Amino acid sequence: ALASADCLDENGPRYVYARLRPDLKTVAAKQAFAPHAVFLLDTSLSEQPDRFGVSMMLLKRILEEDPDIKSFNVLTFNVGAAWVDPNDWLPNTKEGRDRALAKLDGIVLEGATDFSCALEKLVNPGFDVAAGTPINCFVLSDGNITWGESDAASVVAKFDESPVMKSCRFHCFRTGLGAENLEL
Repeated sequence: ALASADCLDENGPRYVYARLRPDLKTVAAKQAFAPHAVFLLDTSLSEQPDRFGVSMMLLKRILEEDPDIKSFNVLTFNVGAAWVDPNDWLPNTKEGRDRALAKLDGIVLEGATDFSCALEKLVNPGFDVAAGTPINCFVLSDGNITWGESDAASVVAKFDESPVMKSCRFHCFRTGLGAENLEL
């Protein structure tokens, strides 16, 4: 790092030049938060088709480019919620990704957006998830709630005490395609 300072006195300006080289300790590589990922995919009619296409591209790219994700599942939701694989995690391999994308191919956007039903299914997945299992949860939705409880704080508060929710890290995206519920 370079530092300089100048001060004036009757003899003119004075300058100081110093080079600092701190001895920094090597830090071990940070371990990934979670080997599991859940994608909350909004399949409601209120989700714009262009934004849904972007969500599908995000899902695919995240899985392809994040080597820390070892397994995943996709939770589609509108006024109801359903897992792409209702029985277990899918491996984050080419075969696992292809299997998930094949099930999502040709999906029809219908119904309204009920975010609380997605969280209910996330909290009670219907397959074994050990309590405290860390999960990266990617929200692929504009978050505009058009069905059920519409207050974002109330929706989240309902599930806040769940052990599953306490072990989730949520990742949301702003695509610039339409309005987004920033509060959620």
